[in-house]
Amino acid sequence: MREDATSRVVGIATALLFLAVPLLAQGPVVPAPDAVTVAQGAESDRPIDVGLAEEVDVRLVLVDFLVLDRRGHTVPDLTSDEIFVLVDGRKQEIASLDVDCPIGEAADPLPGRKSEPLPVPPAARPPRIVLVFDYFHMDNTAETFDNVTQALDKWTNGGEEHMVISLGQVIRVEAPFTSDVDEIRWTLARMRNDPELYAANYSRLTERRFFQRVHTLFDLLETWEGRKTVVLFSGPLIPDGFTHDPEYRALSGLSTTVRASIYPVDTGGLRTPSDPRYSPLGGPLGLRRLANETGGRMTDGTNEIGLAYAKAHRDSSCTYTVGFYDRRARFDDERRISLRLKKRRGRRIIYPEFYMIRSEEAKRKSLFRSAAMAPQFFESSGVAADLFVMSPHSSERWKALLAVEVRLPPDTVLPEDEEWELRALIRKTNGTVVRSLRRRVTLPAPELPGAPPPVVTMFEEIRVRPGKYLVSAVLSNPDAESPLAATRSAVVSSIPLGKPFMIGPMLGNRPVTDGATQAARSLHAFEPLLDQEASRGATLDSLTVVCVVDPDHPVELSALGREVVSWEGDARQHFDPVTTTLAGGRTALECHHQFDRVETARLNPGRYELNATAETEDYVAGSGSVEFTILEAAAK
Repeated sequence: MREDATSRVVGIATALLFLAVPLLAQGPVVPAPDAVTVAQGAESDRPIDVGLAEEVDVRLVLVDFLVLDRRGHTVPDLTSDEIFVLVDGRKQEIASLDVDCPIGEAADPLPGRKSEPLPVPPAARPPRIVLVFDYFHMDNTAETFDNVTQALDKWTNGGEEHMVISLGQVIRVEAPFTSDVDEIRWTLARMRNDPELYAANYSRLTERRFFQRVHTLFDLLETWEGRKTVVLFSGPLIPDGFTHDPEYRALSGLSTTVRASIYPVDTGGLRTPSDPRYSPLGGPLGLRRLANETGGRMTDGTNEIGLAYAKAHRDSSCTYTVGFYDRRARFDDERRISLRLKKRRGRRIIYPEFYMIRSEEAKRKSLFRSAAMAPQFFESSGVAADLFVMSPHSSERWKALLAVEVRLPPDTVLPEDEEWELRALIRKTNGTVVRSLRRRVTLPAPELPGAPPPVVTMFEEIRVRPGKYLVSAVLSNPDAESPLAATRSAVVSSIPLGKPFMIGPMLGNRPVTDGATQAARSLHAFEPLLDQEASRGATLDSLTVVCVVDPDHPVELSALGREVVSWEGDARQHFDPVTTTLAGGRTALECHHQFDRVETARLNPGRYELNATAETEDYVAGSGSVEFTILEAAAK
């Protein structure tokens, strides 16, 4: 029965086919004149426009690669018809092939041999080499810096640009890109003897922090155009139970976008087979994979670890760049790429395994992360940050205010209700983050057309130990390519014990004076100024604090004097001296906060100084001063 049904279906299909043949022979069917009006000279089979269109985002992808022969020599004469590109297994049409090989055919540097110096490249395209010191894995720190310094003495030719990065608790830019080799040597000598770097705690359970640091490094390097070569002085990664496949893939795709390849070096040098970190396949597997998937080369099994720099230097002086169009770009998604050579045998091609096209939103986030990690490269007058010590919290910690001010220029256009992201950080000099602040900020529009946006100031109360710190703030800029950032060094002194001491004076504003209202409206009894200036007639307060911690007996403060003087030293405002008693007894902590109002209306525009002195019957407990500027009153 099933066969009969099948025969009937085949018969019907055959009959329909024979009926259609005469119709096809007669030509296309012409519709009635009142159905479709065709202009004279137009084609009758023109498709009807139904208002639908497909948008295809076409992007040019650039991939840097290196070609070596059997001897490891560079190949300088490759042509576009000798290479083909595959993306996810599909062949792509090559749009361009550029070669940058001023050294021509050059031998691969080998340990223990004196190679010929490389020629100086054209000034317009100097090789950019980034020296990265990975404190998570680096062995023999002092010897590593000595070897790198020797490599610089042997291989530099004056045409390079170097950057020095320390990879630890954070990414710290030790030296920005510079062609001054002496500055790089001085930086390496300083890092070699810096205990805040080599003596820090780098213990960890997984390698995720390391991959995050390398990812942020690429984010930072993306701010420089052109190729960069990263020489990573590192060591074996710990077996943490994870494959880290997503991390490797992301770094590979990002390396193509950033145009940066990684040349890792095992700073442990020669290792014995009994070493658990030894690999007979050629060095630590994690570092070798990092090199293979970013288009770099691995250096291991040699005590001449400066050889990695020599390889990176040679390779960066003979590089190809192939371009092709991705006609259906998938933003923020890694795609596998393969480069193959035709005709020539014995040639080896080295390239990254993935590429990625970043969306605009991903680029903005990348820049924001980079600015938070290295704010000195994004300095702007539109943002200011500072750390103000207000009073002791205990015998070991201070109460302090982290202050951030946003002061945008007059031509800034602020879309209505648009949120900006703000991040403020307090770090130790070794990069350890002590405090981090994140906020979403809506900046108010100017009151008058053409006027600058109002100044926005934010404060955060923190507790901080004595030490040296770096204070930074980063503000996202949704409509610009670069975020706004500010940095400032801060030194927090130790807390004196047993005797009174003075803090300040400092200038600012006291939002409220009533205690109950203060508790309801503000966490702070005083908000310091970041720019130390005020308009004539504006409200300006000062705060001077006298404290005592763990005294043996009560302390009598005989006089706390304050005075405003002009830049020439003439007295302009005098405040009545204050006397008070600070309680005694072990574990006691007491402070006197003295607020004063500066009469700015009586001060002419110019520079002034506020001086303060705290005295007991036996000695001067402390003295200080702060300079400030009075500006012309703003026109109404």
